[in-house]
Amino acid sequence: MLFRRVAQHVKAQNWTAVGIDFVIVVIGVFIGIQVANWNDARAENERIAAQLESFRTELILARDDFATSQAYYADRIEGVSILRRRLEEGGDFPADEFNPLVVSAIRGGSLNMAFPGYEELTTTGAISKVSDKRLRGLLHDWDTQLTLINNTDVVLEDARANLIIPVVLEGTNFGNALQADERYMDLTVANRFEFDIEEIRSNRNLDGALAMRQLQAKQQLNTLNDFIGITEALIVALDEADT
Repeated sequence: MLFRRVAQHVKAQNWTAVGIDFVIVVIGVFIGIQVANWNDARAENERIAAQLESFRTELILARDDFATSQAYYADRIEGVSILRRRLEEGGDFPADEFNPLVVSAIRGGSLNMAFPGYEELTTTGAISKVSDKRLRGLLHDWDTQLTLINNTDVVLEDARANLIIPVVLEGTNFGNALQADERYMDLTVANRFEFDIEEIRSNRNLDGALAMRQLQAKQQLNTLNDFIGITEALIVALDEADT
């Protein structure tokens, strides 16, 4: 309809009307583009908000896993402390008390922190589009801490497997020790080697390996506690932020 009218104005050489029609077309196109852009921006903001809410829920659910891991590492620290103290003090330390402690001391437990909701935020580029600068900063700090905790976990677990466990296996009659744990007792032959607590006490390498294991567990617990702290701050920021 508009183009027919423009053609009529051109035919009649009514240039003023042609100019007015042209302006109307330009304004209409501009408004149409703006409306489309506003709609796209609103849809993207809604998508980002939904992703952030999903990530927030993921963080809240992870609290139970955090608490379990905290208890695990605290138990490793305490167990190795008791073991080393009993070895240091001398006196009676029967096998049925020693064995559970040494098995517990070298148990492994990888944190293996994975957050699919956060991965979605990064792969879609949503983080860079979060308007709240404080929230963006916390997301960056949280990501840095996540990388640190996973890298630390890999290094310490590698040291446990390749440095600590071989020394413990060499320094104790570990087959008998496994019989202290009902999950493994059917795998071993009892009393094949004599339990000699004084020989174990005199093993400098074994004490060093146990001390390293104690330090490892403390490092992992400290790193986990730092990560929990920044995670809690991030949850609060997600609650308060205007994305």
